[in-house]
Amino acid sequence: MTPAAVALVLRRLTSLELTSTLVYRTQFVLYMIGTAISTLIGLMIWLRLEESGADLPVDREFIVSYYLMLAIVRVLTSTWHSEYLAQEIRMGSLNRWLIRPGSYLLNLIANNLAEKLIKITAVSLLLLPV
Repeated sequence: MTPAAVALVLRRLTSLELTSTLVYRTQFVLYMIGTAISTLIGLMIWLRLEESGADLPVDREFIVSYYLMLAIVRVLTSTWHSEYLAQEIRMGSLNRWLIRPGSYLLNLIANNLAEKLIKITAVSLLLLPV
């Protein structure tokens, strides 16, 4: 495959994945919340420790800013491919990629690009008032 053909397939796959992500937006939002919630639980633990009088090496403002930035970075860098790859291998749906012009890796890249586009848009809209 030439680089131009790879770029064309990647563009088409990304638009398909973008559409699929927008169709299943509730599921997408739940995954984003699940990714951020574990970080926020850590924030709540540290804030509770600080409130109970524990001698922490940093102040409250640092802890809050650190964990909020960590939540944003985790949402923007997380990927869910490992869960689905094992399922596709087990169910045999990975076989359909053997007859397509693009590889399965191109599909994973397109899926990741589409997710990142939507995640960046969502996070920037949430941070807009700040």
